[in-house]
Amino acid sequence: MKKAVFLDRDGTLIEYVLELTSPEQLKILPGAIEGVKKLNDAGFLCVILTNQPIIEKGKITREQGDEINRVLMEKFAAEGATINAAFICPHRFREPQHCTCRKPDQGMVQEAAVKFGIDLSQSWMVGDSLRDVETGKRGGMKTILIEGGEGGKEDEKFFPNAKPDYAVSDMQAAAAKILEFTK
Repeated sequence: MKKAVFLDRDGTLIEYVLELTSPEQLKILPGAIEGVKKLNDAGFLCVILTNQPIIEKGKITREQGDEINRVLMEKFAAEGATINAAFICPHRFREPQHCTCRKPDQGMVQEAAVKFGIDLSQSWMVGDSLRDVETGKRGGMKTILIEGGEGGKEDEKFFPNAKPDYAVSDMQAAAAKILEFTK
């Protein structure tokens, strides 16, 4: 079984944009590439999990969402950092029609775990919102919150009991924290 670091995309790897509709809007955050490289070197798979309700809202197509992720992964690869896969939930939350892939539900986590043979108990979830923390907790992973994220401003009211194992300033610090526990 493999170990992985599941990564939120917006606000964790790239600057948060309210409606990211084009690869031209991608701005990689400082420390993100370096952090992913360190995780790669330590034997972790790196997998993006991202909720993108703008697909269901009709602002972009699923193909455009996949293209944004492909370009992002290429940018990381050009710098020697590997993101092994990116999973998208295209749905917005709606009662009572609730999908199983939207974080914090486990659809994307389980799909990645099966595809890559991931041991979730040896894996981590890193993101800038309590939704990401809750995702990791539900999956039995250790969690890291990247503080100051734009994406999670409303999360406390939805996930009041989601407490990260650790909180750090950026992806490079998250990688360092993970590596402390894998020596």
